[in-house]
Amino acid sequence: MDSKKMDLNLLQTLVVLLEECNVTKAADRLNLSQPAVSTQLSRLRGLFDDQLLVPIHKGMLPTAKAIALLPELRTAMNLVSNVLVEHQDFTPETANLTFKVACTDYIQLMVMAKVIQRLKVAAPNIKVVLCHLKIATLAVQLQNSELDLALMSPECGPDWLRFKILYQEKYVLIGRKHHPQLKPKITIADYVKLEHIVVSFEGSSTSTFVDSILQQYGKSRQVMTSVPSFLLVPELVKNTDLVALIPARQASKLGADFTIVDNPIPDCTFDVAMVWHEVQHQYPALRWLRAFISQTMAEVF
Repeated sequence: MDSKKMDLNLLQTLVVLLEECNVTKAADRLNLSQPAVSTQLSRLRGLFDDQLLVPIHKGMLPTAKAIALLPELRTAMNLVSNVLVEHQDFTPETANLTFKVACTDYIQLMVMAKVIQRLKVAAPNIKVVLCHLKIATLAVQLQNSELDLALMSPECGPDWLRFKILYQEKYVLIGRKHHPQLKPKITIADYVKLEHIVVSFEGSSTSTFVDSILQQYGKSRQVMTSVPSFLLVPELVKNTDLVALIPARQASKLGADFTIVDNPIPDCTFDVAMVWHEVQHQYPALRWLRAFISQTMAEVF
């Protein structure tokens, strides 16, 4: 391949084509005409000496060479983007950007609600898109800049991602007001006699790390309900004899309809951290966002 005939626009077109596998959709994303993208695809096929995309009944399929090229092209384009913006000034007062942040509903409530309120003053034109946290695909989403940042427990993600801890959280036990078995101070033996709700963000498990801790004490609990959201738990607890462990900061916002007691399970805490990929580390706007979130949390908590 003659690299002198290659330019960044062609590489960007190739990345989008391989992601969309459709010339029309790629043209829409690139703000180009369909004939222009088709012409660029022809040039790319000649430069790489490969079909790259093979027409099928509906859309196109990438060739083996194209599949191998895509992750390397994404990394290269991210590096080029970082180089181009590294020395540019970022002015939050006038910046017009969109930040994509993945987090759980609890962190949306406890962290991002406060951050967004303050952003409206510090950076009024910046938009924030909150996304559901998907651990299985998080690293790829960050690497591909589909996400700019994740807020989560750092131990849940790959250990090679960058992170900064914002605060530590503990769990407390909640039940309905006048729950017959919830005393101000309960033991593990009392705890396992109760019927429980657990929160599983993947929505498919009735077991959490708490059950692993209980096993060390030769105990097990009766899990009656599994939900994918901490915010749903109070509504379920309020009208039943079910109990649940929820983050203490969330529990502090509950009203008089609930009984809240200390969690009898030891070592039942977790860190809340910002998590990001190396490709986003030097980007000025994201450096500013991470610093802004850190400062907000330091002042609020």
